This record gives sequence, C-alpha cells and structure tokens, in this order.
Amino acid sequence: MKLFSLEQPIRISKPDRLYGFISPLLPVHDLTLEYEKHDVNQAVRYSDTIMVMKNGEMLMAGVPEEVITEQAMKDIYGVNVAIRREEETGLIVVPLSIV
Repeated sequence: MKLFSLEQPIRISKPDRLYGFISPLLPVHDLTLEYEKHDVNQAVRYSDTIMVMKNGEMLMAGVPEEVITEQAMKDIYGVNVAIRREEETGLIVVPLSIV
C-alpha cells in the first residue's frame, strides 16, 4: 500500500470538495491518505483512524468514536467538551471550557 500525505489541508477553503475528489481514488490506486488536522471536527468527519498526539508523542489511536471522547479531551488537552453524534455529519465536538 502506498501513502498519500497532505500537510495542513486545513488551509483548503472547501475540504468537502477535496476529500470528495480524493476518496474514490484511494482504493483504485491502493493508497492510504494521511493528513494532519488541528480541527477535531474535521478530523473525525473525514477519518477512519485518528491518532491523538501531544508534544510529539502519540497517546492514542483508533476509530474516532473510541479515541475522541469527552474524558480524553479533558485528560489530554485540558478542555471540557460535549460530544454529539449527528446522523449526517457524524461526531460533533463542542468546546465548553478550559479545565
């Protein structure tokens, strides 16, 4: 399997269009898409697997529903969040306060 890497695709104004274009190409060309995101909501929306890092160390990895939890966001980043599941968009992470 080959790796297709995007660095900071957050700069793209319409990520839905980019991922909509790239996604069908991945299995055809046996590619894995790897990208770095700082926006948790975009990361959970477009990712099959999430790796949570802090200070260059990988702390957790797995499917978004298992990794992005209210307790993990509090423990790792010091932020209280509410996590909801929307049928159309999947997980939604709402910051509430800093711990």
